[in-house]
Amino acid sequence: MSTRRIIEDAYKAYQEGRTLDAFANCAEDFKFNWAAQAGQTRWSAGGADLHGMFEKFSALAETYDYLAYEVLKLIADGDEAAAEVRVSLRHKKTGVEFDMNIADFWTVKDGQIASLTEYFDTALILAIDGEAPAAASAAI
Repeated sequence: MSTRRIIEDAYKAYQEGRTLDAFANCAEDFKFNWAAQAGQTRWSAGGADLHGMFEKFSALAETYDYLAYEVLKLIADGDEAAAEVRVSLRHKKTGVEFDMNIADFWTVKDGQIASLTEYFDTALILAIDGEAPAAASAAI
């Protein structure tokens, strides 16, 4: 199966709320990164394994309702893929709704998902969560 098809299948399962199915095809040494500076926000995950990723996703689901999830663009070349994704979320405590674009970078090896690195708008998330960046907090 092609890298493009593997990633399309993962996104389809994720869009349908089947998170476990979306990541059923991961390599044993799978690595996940939320590319946010460690310590700046609870939404950072440098080099997490599959279990660590699911812990982060569980915390995300406890904090936000997913209103929409759409893959805007997917580019695949060899074992690598990149996608632009738009999510619409609602903060469960405050009711604030917002849209955010995400950039995902995937690696597939031997037909399995080997890694996912996700970039998101950390300033927006910090504002919605009511968190101050660590550097700013230390200066106050």
